[in-house]
Amino acid sequence: MARKSISVLVVEAQKTIPFKVGESIPGIAGSVLARAGFHGVLGRVAQLRCSGNRSSWGSSELRSRDGVLNPYGGGAHVDRVQFDQQLLGEAVSAGARVWRGVSFHSAVRSQRGWSLFFRAGGAKQSLECESVIDCTGRKAAFARAHGVERIVVDQQVALVVALTRPDHFPDNDLTTTIESRPEGWWYTAQVPARRRVAVFFSDGNLLRQLRARSAEGVVHLMRSSTHIRKFLELGYNLIGEPEVVLADTSHLACSAGYGWCAAGDAAVALDPLASAGIVDAIRSGRAAAELVLSGCKNAEDYSDSMLKQANHNIKTRLAYYRMEARWPVEPFWAHRRSWPRVPVS
Repeated sequence: MARKSISVLVVEAQKTIPFKVGESIPGIAGSVLARAGFHGVLGRVAQLRCSGNRSSWGSSELRSRDGVLNPYGGGAHVDRVQFDQQLLGEAVSAGARVWRGVSFHSAVRSQRGWSLFFRAGGAKQSLECESVIDCTGRKAAFARAHGVERIVVDQQVALVVALTRPDHFPDNDLTTTIESRPEGWWYTAQVPARRRVAVFFSDGNLLRQLRARSAEGVVHLMRSSTHIRKFLELGYNLIGEPEVVLADTSHLACSAGYGWCAAGDAAVALDPLASAGIVDAIRSGRAAAELVLSGCKNAEDYSDSMLKQANHNIKTRLAYYRMEARWPVEPFWAHRRSWPRVPVS
């Protein structure tokens, strides 16, 4: 949009982000980034090549799929903070402005389009604009403030753990590793700077029962696994306390309207099992920019396309969760083995 001489303001709630999960970039990401105008971004980000995927899903056996079998390659595990900074830097170079440490408060329609109100610490700020793209993730703050329904399929959360290891403890595993458990499933990948990300996905109420929100609790949970625990044996230690974030499958009932649209997780949030969050976010971000450039004339078509994507994702999600049949009566798996009782178009 900035390259089309549109005045663009990016509002970022956090001033600094020391660590961020969501580091796996599939092989197709390079071409998706290029089509979105972000040429060469991946080459400027610290990363480790992903050699393939390993999963213990439907069986206790760890099965492997080599990255060379993917026509786009195995992808990479990147420093996500650097990756986001590079994308933002490209937007600034194109002419966009950035406000950091500013959070959305409210909005009302104005003669120009919208009057937006923000909070920065204890101070309030406001501005007038013609269009808004809601990129506030699963919270969908702008859309929900205007009464748009958020359709939530499950109550899944992610318990995020950052690990680090000493220089003299090598880790030669460059795969993406997944292990299902009775209460949910694990994901782990090595990232640059001798670090590893480990994430446990479960429903919020089940996670409370596991008492895994502390460092001691999550280490105990890791040690109860069959395959994930082996990474602790490589000398990894936790960095700080684990963090719990939303990881539900959800979408807006309507993703666009008069002078606004939603993109990324704000519009459609996939189950993390799909490993497509970044690519889908870039694609929907590009589509949202094109919608704004058109004057939001095709808002209904845009919203319909988001609903179709959500419906497709839910069907795919159901098929994958049905592949794990070892614990059919465990609450986590029982909830995912039938079509969700929500209005999906």
